[in-house]
Amino acid sequence: ERSIAQMIQQGDLQRHSRKALKLYHARRDHFCNLLSEHLSDHLSFKKPEGGMAVWVILRKELSWSAIAAFCLRKNLVIPNYQNYDSSKIGHNGIRMGFASLDLGEQQRVVEILKEAITSIAE
Repeated sequence: ERSIAQMIQQGDLQRHSRKALKLYHARRDHFCNLLSEHLSDHLSFKKPEGGMAVWVILRKELSWSAIAAFCLRKNLVIPNYQNYDSSKIGHNGIRMGFASLDLGEQQRVVEILKEAITSIAE
């Protein structure tokens, strides 16, 4: 407790918070730009004002389970989309986290997703 109190008094915690916020905003913006640039024909999303994930809706004629199977072969795990539809309304959306991925990892994720969607949409 003393250490945290000292960090607050010295301004270390506030500096860290500002630095982290800047980093996560940059990651969010980069990820959303990649989605817009490479996948806007296949999915929709709204850039979140906060948080560390983007809510992504896949076009109805595409299947998250087929995409997930393809991605798994490329070592990219897509969670079970049905976990995000507890009300069973069939929205075809998932939550995609961006905060733990650096810019290169984000690029690779979007490349794999694009490859998966392209192969399934054909």
